[in-house]
Amino acid sequence: ETDLSSLILQGNVSNVNDVRDVYVYLNNKKVFYSLNRNSGQQDKNTEFHFQTEVNLDTGNNQISIFSRSRSGFTSERRLRIFRKQ
Repeated sequence: ETDLSSLILQGNVSNVNDVRDVYVYLNNKKVFYSLNRNSGQQDKNTEFHFQTEVNLDTGNNQISIFSRSRSGFTSERRLRIFRKQ
């Protein structure tokens, strides 16, 4: 629960093979995308850092963070934050 209208979301995603990209949804709307430009190089880039500002809606907010590998494997992490009026 928060009074804030926005927050900074940051983290590291990792995959034993490679991280191709990261994207973030807020309540089913894509609000962030970042391509890992080092993906697919000989030296495997198994970890990727991301950071974005997320503007929260009043009430319930579901934030979904997705990461994909070059082979197409996708993983997801969900957060729920309630913004007071």
